[in-house]
Amino acid sequence: MVAAPGNPGMAQAGIETQPLDLTDLEAVCRLADQLRPDLVVVGPEAPLVAGVADHLRHLGHAVLGPSAAAARLEGSKAFAKGVMAAAGVPTAGFEMAASRSELWAAIDRFGGQVALKADGLAQGKGVYVAANAQEARSVGEGWLTRFGRLVVEERLGGPELSVQALVSGDDVVALPLARDYKRRFDGDRGPNTGGMGAMAPVVCSYPAETLVELAIRPVAQQMSRMGMPLCGVLYAGLMLTAEGPRVLEYNVRLGDPETQVLMPLLPADFPDWMAAAALGTLSGVGDLPLASGEAVGVVVVASTYPEGEAEPEAIELGAPLPPGLLFWGGVSGEPGRLLSGSGRVATAVGTGASRESARQAAYRLAASLRFPGAACRSDVGAS
Repeated sequence: MVAAPGNPGMAQAGIETQPLDLTDLEAVCRLADQLRPDLVVVGPEAPLVAGVADHLRHLGHAVLGPSAAAARLEGSKAFAKGVMAAAGVPTAGFEMAASRSELWAAIDRFGGQVALKADGLAQGKGVYVAANAQEARSVGEGWLTRFGRLVVEERLGGPELSVQALVSGDDVVALPLARDYKRRFDGDRGPNTGGMGAMAPVVCSYPAETLVELAIRPVAQQMSRMGMPLCGVLYAGLMLTAEGPRVLEYNVRLGDPETQVLMPLLPADFPDWMAAAALGTLSGVGDLPLASGEAVGVVVVASTYPEGEAEPEAIELGAPLPPGLLFWGGVSGEPGRLLSGSGRVATAVGTGASRESARQAAYRLAASLRFPGAACRSDVGAS
């Protein structure tokens, strides 16, 4: 396995890394031609929106990732809302705003109870849940200057849930349900982040099959009807409201931290399933066999995350490390001398027969990762 660009933490764990600017599509294609991999899995959203999967497929590579046209499902909140409407997927009411007057009118329509969403890629930080109309107007005007256009959405209430599936055209294979903790601080307070932790599987009042049929399959079918069939992983972020499930957003890729807690639960031959999706042979493969037990992942961040820069600090690891999986993210330096970044440094994943045993294992591993300013939520997996 080769990770490009990877990071020193991956290299320290024995994964081959290749320095690469993922926005340079020609360089990505040159590396793929050089390595001739059996399967290319595209992680970040920006290269997908830019069309990296199209370029790689044109060169004959098997790619788990959608075309640039299909990646608009994640790249444009407005496009996603249109697809949801055409597919009959339940979602929050919304208005588009590209001017101050449109913004204020939309906020007033929903009585000031709104979530603001950038209509474009924002690295997981393009959602702001406003406390009141005044805050929505103040933040929204700044975001209009920054992003140009916003989705102003009615604010919903209820627990959130992540529904993911391998998708190839109309063929769908469900992954276990997961829950992501997006807010920075305990009790779901503070700014939205790329994710402060996750747990899986999640048992709720709606069977996983029901949620896949509600949020995944109709969109896969609608995208095929529109001439832009999906290939890869379709992620639906749902809120379980008093009126029923509502889709908040779609991603078109495997994303952390939900994927990181799914990995210990998936079969060892899961790459074969990903290859089947990439090659269009997913039909008829059946359900994924899953490991027993539960998994909890705790994200360790710099204390300034997500709103400020932090000085790189040397990371010390406990010896020996407690059992678990350590997924490195925002680190620099070199193997054996890792330095923390300003964002999500690593995710510590613990497993166990119960949620609580998995949670304890995750926090023991997270506590063994030490640097000045290291922080994490203390309530991941608690509810």
